[in-house]
Amino acid sequence: MPTRVTERCVSAGTNQSANSLAVSCDGDWLVYASDLDLVSVAINPGVTSRTIAPRRHTAAIKALASIFLEFFVTGGADGRLVLWRLGVDGLTPSFSGVGVEGKKAVAGIVGSIADDEHATILGTFVSGAEYAIKVITVQASTDLFSFEGSETLVLPGKAFALAVDFATLHGCELLALGTSSRTIEVFTKQAEFRSHALLATSGQDNMIKIWRIQRELPTDDAEELTVTKNRFDSISADGVVVPFYLHVDAVLCGHEDWVHSVSWDLSGKRLVSASSDKTVIVWTEDELSGVWTDMVRLGLVGGQAAGFYGAHFVEGGMAIVASSYYGALHAWRADKEDEYRWDAFAIPGGGHPSPVRDIAWEPSAGSYLISVGTDKTTRIHAPLKDGVWTEVARPQMHGHDMQCVASLGPTRFVSGAEEKIFRAFNAPETFANSLEAVCGVEKKQLFAGLSLSGFGASVPALGLSNKAVDEGEAPAEDERAGDAHWEEAAFAANPASLTAAPTEDVLMQNTLWPEIHKLYGHGYEVYAVAASPSGKLLATACKASHAEHAAILIWSTEDWSQRGQATNGHQLTVAQLEWSPCGTRLLSVSRDRTAVIYGEADGNVDGYKWSAIWRSTKEHSRIIWSCCWAADSTYFATAGRDQKVIVWRFDGNTPRPLIAMKLEQAVTAISISPERELGKSHIVAGLQNGCLQVFSIDLGQNQLVLIDEIGANDLPGIDSPINRIRFRPPLPAAASHLFAVAGTDFKVRLYEIEGQ
Repeated sequence: MPTRVTERCVSAGTNQSANSLAVSCDGDWLVYASDLDLVSVAINPGVTSRTIAPRRHTAAIKALASIFLEFFVTGGADGRLVLWRLGVDGLTPSFSGVGVEGKKAVAGIVGSIADDEHATILGTFVSGAEYAIKVITVQASTDLFSFEGSETLVLPGKAFALAVDFATLHGCELLALGTSSRTIEVFTKQAEFRSHALLATSGQDNMIKIWRIQRELPTDDAEELTVTKNRFDSISADGVVVPFYLHVDAVLCGHEDWVHSVSWDLSGKRLVSASSDKTVIVWTEDELSGVWTDMVRLGLVGGQAAGFYGAHFVEGGMAIVASSYYGALHAWRADKEDEYRWDAFAIPGGGHPSPVRDIAWEPSAGSYLISVGTDKTTRIHAPLKDGVWTEVARPQMHGHDMQCVASLGPTRFVSGAEEKIFRAFNAPETFANSLEAVCGVEKKQLFAGLSLSGFGASVPALGLSNKAVDEGEAPAEDERAGDAHWEEAAFAANPASLTAAPTEDVLMQNTLWPEIHKLYGHGYEVYAVAASPSGKLLATACKASHAEHAAILIWSTEDWSQRGQATNGHQLTVAQLEWSPCGTRLLSVSRDRTAVIYGEADGNVDGYKWSAIWRSTKEHSRIIWSCCWAADSTYFATAGRDQKVIVWRFDGNTPRPLIAMKLEQAVTAISISPERELGKSHIVAGLQNGCLQVFSIDLGQNQLVLIDEIGANDLPGIDSPINRIRFRPPLPAAASHLFAVAGTDFKVRLYEIEGQ
């Protein structure tokens, strides 16, 4: 059977901005920006599919908008505008072009499809103290659009256009711009406007204003123009000046912080707003009185929350999806019998909103994957019973960017952040129960003989560390309802065993793990960690510019004491640590361009007297970023900035290079599949440019044979530096191997290698 690589799952968080979320006009598709990528999600009750579009931006996407039926537009920090068409297989680019030369950031974007042959894209650009507003017209040619023409708009003064919207009503094209000078600028292209339009705006004054645009003045005070009644003129095709009038129709007060976005439903009778005050509000207009009121308030999501950036109606207005400050997707669905009741539901596949630094598999059976990122969180991903991978727990919400993680078994892991200590965590009862109920992992089998820490965990009001709580210790719902200070109780953790995929608010505060120990000993920010195969030893390292700080510390995980350090090691920061599968050797690679193997003086795999028994010389000429062992502990591989991948043979004496291959880019991550025979294994290398290459190992010719390349095949490319690659521990009689990839593009990806 030929070797085939398939993509199993992509975990992707949203960009942390107000213009990173959009929905299709029919409300059945959700599209969001994740770093440079565009992710589309089909939302139906009980069914969720997710695809990543081909990358067309070279810098982060700053603005995203739905414009007509299946069309979307994006603008990036690269100054590029892209028109997308949504199909059953996801998004495909229909037009791509640079908006304004020299203007490197798109602040807002909008567009319109006038007919089947023409589209209009408008982008607002900012570069330093300069700005530009560019309107581009494109013409259809089969499935693609080509450039047809453009024009530039100018605002009075030095105001920047920060928000933009565009609509075509009864043949009249209306353009509204929200500016940095706190004004709303309205433009029109045609004067044949016979009806009226409503424009909703929001800002940093915590209020929402609804403006009415019409041809006739309001009947009251017909000749009087005030701050809330404004006139602007449009020039018709025959040169006639046609007046338009704009006045405030309603002011909606209900938020207590900045309102980042407002969005209409398809009927134009309801409005949804998202704010930094941690709420999403549905506003509705009374048909008789015309008064707008807040119909539903959503999103009291916990003490770790920091507000919402965007919110939109989906499923024909019966559901709402919102993006939060932490790059998460929140969703609520209206009850069919009670329109004032909205229940939260999960959207599988969300992830980190910033670079993912490290990943680690649960070592006994690969039941779940742990990831850490610069968003200061540790997340656990696992497959649901239907095979869909999703986040099932968020055991750590930290105050520093996370750097590294190591799993010691089904119930314990150790993580390191940009601080001088490591922290150890132990799973609570709720995690074991949830993994069995939601993922089908038998609790008695995976957690047999292992200790669980309490029922759940919470962060004390005046504390910084997760503490174990017993069942019933957290306040119940009915107790909170009767409390005079119910708002404070609502932010308290309420751990519970899951019965379905968790929603974002549950993940944020109800799936924490108790912190059981802090490991002090390093003088600078910690950088690398590895656990021995038995889970009894831990090796740690920190950033270093001198040999004394480059020491690798050895810890006992039974009492969490420091028992020694690996001597005669490196001169600079240790980039990665890897224990051999047999547990007799510890491998490290460093910024000092060397790889070192350590052995225990007494030959005890769980002993503490580790010292260097071999050091590489000049095989690598630049920083060595990554290393890994083969399953038989006889071979290992190193990779570095010099673009080299070296496979070494180690028979217990002196390692010697078996294969050396130079790739096209610096190699930032490497991993070997867990076959017992090296000749049947695969090596996956991640490059600085995001290229992911899969090699077979030809021991007859002592060479690596490229058999697949992610991006060059039919799978979407990554195009951002790879931080870590980890193969899942082997499963009995498995015909394929799963490996995880952590990238700087905010994503955790799972791939499967099938065949030989």
